[in-house]
Amino acid sequence: MNSTTLLVILCVVVVCAVAFLSVPHSGKNKAAEKKVDPAEANKYALVAQDILKALGGKDNVVSASYCTTRLRFEVKDYRQVNEQAVKAAGATGIIRPGKNACQVIVGTKVESIYDELDKLLK
Repeated sequence: MNSTTLLVILCVVVVCAVAFLSVPHSGKNKAAEKKVDPAEANKYALVAQDILKALGGKDNVVSASYCTTRLRFEVKDYRQVNEQAVKAAGATGIIRPGKNACQVIVGTKVESIYDELDKLLK
């Protein structure tokens, strides 16, 4: 075999490997993975409730969102944010990148906590 043939074979193998790895093989669907145990959901609801209270309540929150490990908030009055109470609620930390902005670090369960928080803010 010449080098061109080997290169073509290598390319085919790489393309097949990439295609195989990009197709989900678990047999689970996304909806099944998203289901949360009711006890866990209650735990997340309590954490969300405590964090919201520590931020000065629903009326002090202008907006809320999240990223990989943080809940992101814009608040009306930054003086109402009780950082110690936020940590006592289960957060590992709080970052204040701006006067009325704060980011509450909660880890990889952030989406579950945010879902409960979103219910409280509506």
